[in-house]
Amino acid sequence: MNVKKEAKKNDENVSTPSRKRPQSNTAVERRSRLIPFLELVVAHVSILTILAISFERYYAICQPLKAGYTCTKTRALGIITALWLLSTLVTSPMLLVSQYGWVEYYDGSTVPSCGTSFGRPWRRLYIVATMALLFALPFFVLVIVYASIACQLVRQRAIGSTPVPEEAHLQARRQLVFMLVAVVVSFFVCLLPYRMLILWIIVSPAPVEAQCQIV
Repeated sequence: MNVKKEAKKNDENVSTPSRKRPQSNTAVERRSRLIPFLELVVAHVSILTILAISFERYYAICQPLKAGYTCTKTRALGIITALWLLSTLVTSPMLLVSQYGWVEYYDGSTVPSCGTSFGRPWRRLYIVATMALLFALPFFVLVIVYASIACQLVRQRAIGSTPVPEEAHLQARRQLVFMLVAVVVSFFVCLLPYRMLILWIIVSPAPVEAQCQIV
């Protein structure tokens, strides 16, 4: 009898696994908010760098006389620095848009997560404006720039001390034009699905938005 009472007491003393959320850590929250911020900074820098390289190609092919004093190493370094500063400034509101919280699984357990909330109107406006300025506008600029480059390449004649057969020269120019077109198409196709997903979440009803988080 005493053995049964002792066993029952031991069973009562055994603590069951707790499903309570751990206490919030301010340092962890701040570091977690840096993740989406840094991801977007790098993405924006990549887009602006593609634009800068495209303009450099435009000057080299369409305006070769200006390229000598326009596309210099000093100016390139200044442009790279300006691109990083501009991207950091434009992406800084993400530090306020990102929210640190706890996500509950189906089994009842919770895990920390840092997602993006579009609940307030200014957050939606910021996301839409960012897409317009750093996705739609660069795409149209790239189309215009590479269309100008393609037209210039088609009009150009073979230049150089060594004569090149006309057919081989035309084939080389066509390959270069196709490569330039592939750059624009790849830029648009690779970024479009993610942008469309964000727009869908923004315009979707509140229950759908609550279930979706952009990390």
